[in-house]
Amino acid sequence: SQSDSGHVRVCVLCEARSSEFRQALLSGDLDAVVAAYADGAANLNLRSPVVIDGQARMLPVHCAAACDALPVLKWLCIDKCCPLQGPTAMSAGKAQKSVLRVAIERAAVDVLQWICNADDAPVWSGVPMRLPADAGCSAAALTRALEAALRGGWAQ
Repeated sequence: SQSDSGHVRVCVLCEARSSEFRQALLSGDLDAVVAAYADGAANLNLRSPVVIDGQARMLPVHCAAACDALPVLKWLCIDKCCPLQGPTAMSAGKAQKSVLRVAIERAAVDVLQWICNADDAPVWSGVPMRLPADAGCSAAALTRALEAALRGGWAQ
């Protein structure tokens, strides 16, 4: 519920579960993410931004992309049906970011390769991301170029 000061009151247990889930997401450890989700599943919304530094900013899919946690991202997308593209897959705030943009900014090579070439993603997820017809290259060529650039340290 919301108090007169504009702050939302949250159950202490719910806040603890949310914090555990956030820490697991940011660690990129799939086992920890799954365990934290199971502990707080009744009160965790995978399509709501995660609170970081007191502000709701990134969706769980952004957290997974930011730390190049491909197993976590696959779990969110495939097992939990979290979208990776479209208006419901944008980060919160004034400068909204896509999962792809977060992955590029963080040089998340494994995530980028999967986003561009996934053969195990559900059709509805928007993965693999389709390149425009006038892009002048295939997704495989783009992935190889990204991998070479990012693993080679050019994204510093």
